[in-house]
Amino acid sequence: MEGVILKSNSGFYEVLLYKEQISVTAKMRGILRHQEIEPVVGDKVRLEDEVGTHIIVEVYPRKNELIRPKVANIDYALVVISVSEPKFQDFLLDKYLVVLELNKIEPLIIFTKLDLLTDEKNSEIREVAKYYENSGYHCFFYSKNHDFSLDKQRLLGLLEYKISCVVGQTGVGKSTLLNEISGNRFKLQTNEISKALGRGKHTTRIVELFSIGKSWIADTPGFSSFSVDMIKRQELSSLFIEFAGHPCKYNNCVHINETICGVKDAVSSGEILEKRYQNYCKIYAEIEKGGKKLW
Repeated sequence: MEGVILKSNSGFYEVLLYKEQISVTAKMRGILRHQEIEPVVGDKVRLEDEVGTHIIVEVYPRKNELIRPKVANIDYALVVISVSEPKFQDFLLDKYLVVLELNKIEPLIIFTKLDLLTDEKNSEIREVAKYYENSGYHCFFYSKNHDFSLDKQRLLGLLEYKISCVVGQTGVGKSTLLNEISGNRFKLQTNEISKALGRGKHTTRIVELFSIGKSWIADTPGFSSFSVDMIKRQELSSLFIEFAGHPCKYNNCVHINETICGVKDAVSSGEILEKRYQNYCKIYAEIEKGGKKLW
């Protein structure tokens, strides 16, 4: 039997069997534990039935994996980014994007809580979103005063037959968004943001894949940052996808101190968003310090 892990909790795994299209509870064979193989949500596995108990006997190779949250074989990541409460953090957004690009996971950027902004700030955010769209990312808007129906249809179309995860800070509206696109099928708990802390309360405890239409989406515990310590300095520029359109004179240019640089010229001309380039420099500095957070 073969299937995909939908949920992991205290050594037990809920597995959807492909052929039978039913979910079963399974345990991992001891030898896998001795081999330090740890199944995670999204893993494709082979099972055997031993006296009425389903046992995971093989975990197939993963095409990618996120450590935090622990999810494997992901096609898309819904990057939920609040523009207010908690405030918009473009640096955090760009850190999400480079780690996802490194893992070959396509980001879908979803801006939330635009209803809390002034008209001027709202326009500024939409200009930022337009820049990301023009760079090659899919962007969506989700807030109380925005008709989400067309964006929802476009989003579900992209997610069809794919495994996706939802990432973002606590309190940005991840569970609310999942309730919306699932028709409130799962009734995930949501909490108002903690004013004192400037971030939301944790409302999701266990990583789990939910069936939404013809797709699988993981709701994941809130967290505030991705580590960049697995990124090499030389490959960082390739993870800022718009940089490729601005070649430099020297192939080993890292776009920091060089006097002749196509990327820096594009920043000066406004073709590359200045804040985006500044975030590139910040992440580059973090990588130089071994992934230690500097900001």
